Amino acid sequence: MSKASASKQNYEKAAEYFQLATDQGEAAAQANLGYLYDTGKGVREDYIKSHEYYLLAAD
Repeated sequence: MSKASASKQNYEKAAEYFQLATDQGEAAAQANLGYLYDTGKGVREDYIKSHEYYLLAAD
């Protein structure tokens, strides 16, 4: 497995865990998930979702 492939898988796994924590209302996870959507790391880039998660984290 290449280093780039491992890194992608790590971001994908992180997104899964952040989503689980986000579902439980964890603000840090919401901000981190927003970042992943903002940058397209581990998930498809989506600025609308990113913005929504940043707002949830700030609330």
